Amino acid sequence: MIHAQKLAAGEEEADERLVAYKGGDELIGVKGRDPILLTLGMFVPLLNLYLAFELFNQIARIEPDKNTYRAQHPKITAGFLLAAMFALYMLGNLPSTLFLLCLSSFAPMAVAQHWLNQYWKQHEPPDSLVRQAFSSLELCAVIFGSLLLGLIVITPFVAPK
Repeated sequence: MIHAQKLAAGEEEADERLVAYKGGDELIGVKGRDPILLTLGMFVPLLNLYLAFELFNQIARIEPDKNTYRAQHPKITAGFLLAAMFALYMLGNLPSTLFLLCLSSFAPMAVAQHWLNQYWKQHEPPDSLVRQAFSSLELCAVIFGSLLLGLIVITPFVAPK
């Protein structure tokens, strides 16, 4: 049995470094909403732009250093990240294999994720445990996504003209 199952069955003591997350107030629009519906909303045209803007706006707002530009102007920062994501995504309309440049549209999300990591590094206990491995379901999703991305990348080179 894995550690979490043993804890649930009462067979082991909980490690005091495992801190249950009771927050959610940082990202106002997230608390009380179903994360599955928010994720599915990213596949709906125009709704995905709104959801991405709100996410970027909230991430910029929780910046611990209130003297930064993104903390003082979260909507402008969110608009810039959204415009960058959209512009990079539109590179998919380029001819030939240049359309592969649209794969760089992940960069604005990576910037927002970096900001979130900075936030949590300051708010989590320094000795809290960090999960170092993927679950089997997450590993399957990574493998499936990698295979799909590989097909997208090699298709222009192997497809008949």
